[in-house]
Amino acid sequence: MDFSQIDHLDSYSRKLLLSWLSKALMNKDRKTRLESGEPYRVFLKDDAMCTIHCEDGDIQMPSFCIEFEGLNA
Repeated sequence: MDFSQIDHLDSYSRKLLLSWLSKALMNKDRKTRLESGEPYRVFLKDDAMCTIHCEDGDIQMPSFCIEFEGLNA
């Protein structure tokens, strides 16, 4: 999942994706698991910033990606 490719998020999805992002970023290797046990990792796509439009405002953030085990980012 490439955050730079997301144009618009509702507030529930924003909170969920940002919680996944922050959970992984707290680990040195940027890897963790969802509550369901599915492993994933977070990485920076590049040094660029991206803007995501949300119901309650815009978020400008680094271009992070979430990669689930066994899937391509």
